[in-house]
Amino acid sequence: MAASRDFASRPLRDLRQAQRSRFIGRLPIQVEVGQISAGVPIVPDQIGRKLGFRVVTDQPLGEQRWIELRIPGADTRVVLYTPPGQEDRVGTPSNVVFASDDVRATFRELAERGVRFVAEPEEQPWGTFATFSDPDGNQFVLSSRH
Repeated sequence: MAASRDFASRPLRDLRQAQRSRFIGRLPIQVEVGQISAGVPIVPDQIGRKLGFRVVTDQPLGEQRWIELRIPGADTRVVLYTPPGQEDRVGTPSNVVFASDDVRATFRELAERGVRFVAEPEEQPWGTFATFSDPDGNQFVLSSRH
């Protein structure tokens, strides 16, 4: 019972911590990327630094590498890895949605850092969203939490 009370109190704490970041999230996210060879140095900044994420793991995994990025102020980690046999998923729209308290401000900030947006922020009855892509063409949504 104590564990479930602790779990129930976490979202509020996470929200307060996430105020330091434009992104809020809790689930691990896997993004299929072009093959990252184990022996070839790569700067995962193409996704990481432009979005303000921090590299927390970068290690060989077979012929590839397993790279985890952490969203500041959130428990979410973004995993850059393509399992064998799923290479056809690289460069496709994803079901990954990043939440932001202010989509327009986040859009401006990320665009200034060089993030490529496919569409500018758009107002909908349920909130605001914008679509961006990574260097491999994977598409993501930046959305308000409402």
